[in-house]
Amino acid sequence: MSATLAEFKNGIPLTRLPQTFCDAITVAEYLDIRYLWIDSLCIIQDDLNDWEVQAAQMADIYGRAFLTIAGTSAANANAGLFTENSHSEFVCARQPLPGDPSLSLFHREAITHTQLRLSSVDAENKIHDENTEDEAATNDDAHPYPLLSRSWTFQEHLLSPRIAQFTHKEIVWECSRETWCCCTTGSHLLHGRKHFAAALLSPGRAVPDNPSNNPDLPNLFQVWYDLVVRYTSKKLAYDEDRLTALSGLAQRAQPILGSTYLAGLWSGDLLAGLCWYSVNRSTFSNSNEWWIAQGYHLEGGDIQHAPLLARRPIQYRAPSWSWASIEGGIAWLESVPQAGNFIVRGYDCVAASQDPTGRVKSGYLDVECKVVECQYDGFFHGAHYRVGRDQAWAIFDADLPFQSAPYNTVLPVGGKVHCIVIGDTSQIYRSSYDRDYAVLILRKSQASPELFERVGLCRNSSSDLWKKLFETASWRRLMIV
Repeated sequence: MSATLAEFKNGIPLTRLPQTFCDAITVAEYLDIRYLWIDSLCIIQDDLNDWEVQAAQMADIYGRAFLTIAGTSAANANAGLFTENSHSEFVCARQPLPGDPSLSLFHREAITHTQLRLSSVDAENKIHDENTEDEAATNDDAHPYPLLSRSWTFQEHLLSPRIAQFTHKEIVWECSRETWCCCTTGSHLLHGRKHFAAALLSPGRAVPDNPSNNPDLPNLFQVWYDLVVRYTSKKLAYDEDRLTALSGLAQRAQPILGSTYLAGLWSGDLLAGLCWYSVNRSTFSNSNEWWIAQGYHLEGGDIQHAPLLARRPIQYRAPSWSWASIEGGIAWLESVPQAGNFIVRGYDCVAASQDPTGRVKSGYLDVECKVVECQYDGFFHGAHYRVGRDQAWAIFDADLPFQSAPYNTVLPVGGKVHCIVIGDTSQIYRSSYDRDYAVLILRKSQASPELFERVGLCRNSSSDLWKKLFETASWRRLMIV
């Protein structure tokens, strides 16, 4: 804080620091490390200018650190790093042993590692663990690693070349090549937790002279989408940090991707980048635990009518076509080929701070595309809404819960929407029809009738009438904000 800045420059009594900070100092002293960065001490917490300057440097602060010390099991700064570990004690498994009553068998209690894994995304955008393991966490292990649920630490974790994680049962070591735990039984299970992003974020990766000629570029963009899906599943204390807490990763990825960063998307892969959708009940149809973790009470475990939990922050944060414009988890369609009906003529995002990959204060997409005008008929089921005309209807994934306030005025029943094709999903859904489309659902902006805002994404449709609408649709120039 500004009030203690001068005092703390002369020295900080350990009695003024929470236990986790004191323990981190102990670790640094033991390893003969002279300098220690702690965000809440090294950033002036009530100085917005200093916060923005330092937040923009997270890629260097954590990326160039010799070691990152993580209090992975600490619920807060007072919990500390060190705990009494009952799992290191031997327990008697069988006494006496058959055939020799003088001998007894002792063993250490097994440590599960399921909760320590990062989740990944399969071809259907369903979040799951990277490894399959027949182990069930006990009640005590239900949420043992609160640090891993936070958005800010997700970035810090991936940027750090080396991490020592202090958990309530053991210490876990991670670096760019290996992952080891004290009990050694989980090392092979934890390997790869952060390696999924190494191709994009590795500090030693050579920057290509012409990234657009890189044959691996589509896979690198997919790594980014996978990274964002994981990031958006985590908790963020302040709405305005949605882009800022990912800024360091964007800075690291930008020279590899060779694209302009646009509020969480990339100019070099905009077609695929726009194919995001709010996570809804069907995406997590086999995971009641996810809904419960979000604080939603499920009657009898039924999630068939679970509502969309996304929301839009009060303060502007990103254009509507960016996933960063809403709160809540998101997912992506994978490998969407060009349908030939969507051309980007221009784009821009204006930074709201000194960080070019952080918050934005405005943004637009100038596109030329086939447009079909339809209306929302009021039907919705969970997070799925219906639009169409002339008996041609399609269900789309809504970005926001338009059936309830305050969003029911954004898309009222009978409201007109503009549908534009951005990709061909025939191969993804193995459609029996010649073409199947990914369609952005837009509405006219309240700021100006000449501008449009995104309200959802139609991933595919079983209606041939709906698909035929786009065969005769007219081309138009639209500005999406």
